[in-house]
Amino acid sequence: MIYNSFNFILIYPLLFLLYYAIPQQHGRWRNIYLLLVSYALYVHWSPAHALFLMGVTAVTYAGARILRTTSRRKAVFITSLLLALAPLAFFKYFHFLNETIAALLTTIGL
Repeated sequence: MIYNSFNFILIYPLLFLLYYAIPQQHGRWRNIYLLLVSYALYVHWSPAHALFLMGVTAVTYAGARILRTTSRRKAVFITSLLLALAPLAFFKYFHFLNETIAALLTTIGL
C-alpha cells in the first residue's frame, strides 16, 4: 500500500489508534504490533519487498544480539550496518549502473 494512497489515508488513523490502545507498560507488545503492521502493509504493497524487509530486520536483530555479547563491537556494528543498507544501495543504484554499463558497452560496440 502506497503511503499517499486513499486506502492508506483511511486505514492509518485506525492503526495509529490501535497502537496507542495498547498500554504503555506493554512496550514490547506495542513494538510487535508495529512490526506486524509494517509487514502487513509491505505484503499488501509488494510481497517481494516484504521479504527484503524481513531480511533487513533479521540482520539488524542478529547484529544487535551479537553486539550485546561480543568484544568486537565495532566490527559487528559495521558489518551489520553494511548488510542492512545493502538492499537500499542495490535498489537505489542498480538501474543507474545498469544503464551506464549498457551505454558504455554499446559505445565500444559490444
